[in-house]
Amino acid sequence: MKLAVKLNKRCVPYHMRVVLFLCGIVGFCINSGAVLAANIQFDVVLDDDTTSMSIGTSVEYFEDETGSYSLDDVREKGLANRWIKSVKNVPNFGFSSSAFWFRFKVTNGGNYRFNGLLELGYPLLDFVDVYLLSASNEKKAMPDYLLGDSKPFSRRIIPHRNFLIPLVMDAHDSLYAYIRVETGSATQLPIVIWEDQAFYKADADWLMIQGMFYGVMLIMALYNLFVFVAIRDISYFFYVCYVVGFACVMSAIQGLGFQYVWSDSLMLQDRVTVYSMLFSILAVLVFTDRFLSLDVRSSRLHKTGSLLAMSIAAAGVLAALLPYALSIRIAVVLVLLCGLYCMGAGLLISSKGFKEAKYYTVAWSVLIVAIVVLALNKLGFVPRNIWTENMGQVGAAIEVTLLSLALADRINRERNETLLAQDEALHQEREARVSQQKSVDAHRQSEEELSEKVKVRTVELESALEDLSIANSKLKEISTIDGLTGVRNRRYFDLMVLKEFQKCRESGSALTLMMLDIDHFKSLNDEYGHLCGDECLRAIASVINETVKWPADGVARYGGEEFVVLLPETQMEGAKLLAEKIRARVESKVWDIGGQKLSATISIGIASLDRVADKDSPDQLLAVADEALYRAKGGGRNQVCVG
Repeated sequence: MKLAVKLNKRCVPYHMRVVLFLCGIVGFCINSGAVLAANIQFDVVLDDDTTSMSIGTSVEYFEDETGSYSLDDVREKGLANRWIKSVKNVPNFGFSSSAFWFRFKVTNGGNYRFNGLLELGYPLLDFVDVYLLSASNEKKAMPDYLLGDSKPFSRRIIPHRNFLIPLVMDAHDSLYAYIRVETGSATQLPIVIWEDQAFYKADADWLMIQGMFYGVMLIMALYNLFVFVAIRDISYFFYVCYVVGFACVMSAIQGLGFQYVWSDSLMLQDRVTVYSMLFSILAVLVFTDRFLSLDVRSSRLHKTGSLLAMSIAAAGVLAALLPYALSIRIAVVLVLLCGLYCMGAGLLISSKGFKEAKYYTVAWSVLIVAIVVLALNKLGFVPRNIWTENMGQVGAAIEVTLLSLALADRINRERNETLLAQDEALHQEREARVSQQKSVDAHRQSEEELSEKVKVRTVELESALEDLSIANSKLKEISTIDGLTGVRNRRYFDLMVLKEFQKCRESGSALTLMMLDIDHFKSLNDEYGHLCGDECLRAIASVINETVKWPADGVARYGGEEFVVLLPETQMEGAKLLAEKIRARVESKVWDIGGQKLSATISIGIASLDRVADKDSPDQLLAVADEALYRAKGGGRNQVCVG
């Protein structure tokens, strides 16, 4: 028999044994609830030593499928057979659209006044109406207390996460309690009668334990957030998202969030549980995919996780449209599916020898079992007791610790791999340096000889480049000079006018253009010949070039017997004076050309822009100047016209 046990342990992997052990815990939690439920009480009798009493097995419940029954209706004698005795320590009906009535009788059997509290220990109930009737007066139309998380937290008579009703009874006094519950969440009603001092002591102890739990969650979240900032591994970021989301889920379920964080927001209270659950399991899916590298190790699991993630995203959209009762059911089902998926992924990847997956499997097995127990508890499949209600927090605390160890182990493994890679790189570097030194020694002499040759060739090349630069400058200059007249040509003018337009547009300054045309030039050519005409063009170009002395101004032959003068930063008045000066000088000149005494006149058209704007263009300026030149020609020639 001992040999068989040893063989079984060898055949079953360690993480599988952990899973089987956790399944045993689930069975214990369920069975412990059954044992508690078997201890049924039929009367609620208090005495002078009573500090707390759970009375779930002492109440009767009535299911109102339509939600329309009033207190008088449920107390009708004709409905007496519909009242059912509770056999559970915590009445649990899962998710139901029905309203439920609960009733019980309390008697103070002691000799002293009882000062206590009636605690309804499930904070997510939407509507809770409490009627307290004395034995002498059982008629009551309105409830004593209107409670529920659908009402502002500030309206509670006792500001507490659970629903608390003051319970003060004289010695040997009795009262009847009727409680109506209607909710979109799981219908659970833990009912405990407390002596007030005992309650506040137990509540302080509970808050201390919760403080430890949330402290662990906060420490783990901050630690892994700092690690994420330090090493930029996205796995840590999604792990932090999961920890924050899970803590938010637990605070919503326990009522701590409604009490301390969003007590003024009923809309947030109505939706925070669903969205926190969806956010948390979405972060879990992405973390699982990244941490286990499922896109590399198992494409099928990677695709399955992607489908689940899309389902969660769709559920998040639907949660804003669907009633809470349906949204929470969908969220719980997705939690169960994601739990099974994560556990299966961990088992599969760990079976392939991935070390971190073993940590993952054990950690998530703890949490998934806890979540499954909690979900089954909310769905009404397992009883509500101290184990099933707090399993989620216990599992989460263990899980975040184990996962942090797994992430730390991953850092150590990657660091060791990095150190080994660095050692190998250093070894290769040393070998490379030896080889490099040999190569340097072997080539040093040839490099010195080559350097000397390079110096000689460099001097020759620099000399050739200098000659080439001079030649290029001359060629560039020649390409912009009109070969006949010696002034700039049309090509240079086209480039110059674009450049000056841009400069004047940026500075907002003026720009003026002259167009000059030799009068009766065709007749001169016909009478004296083209050689004489060419000499005339050169002579007039020389007069224009000598008259326009400002360095920024430009003189160019535009074509045939036409010349242009571009005057940047020059207003119309100045341009007119300069144009008249050019015209007068040309008119006064007499040239000896080919033995002939010749004179000529010119007509000038001027166009000017006071400020060059974006809408202005060189073509527009040329057109205006050309039109002015045309008028000068038509007006008798040998004159200046402005456009």
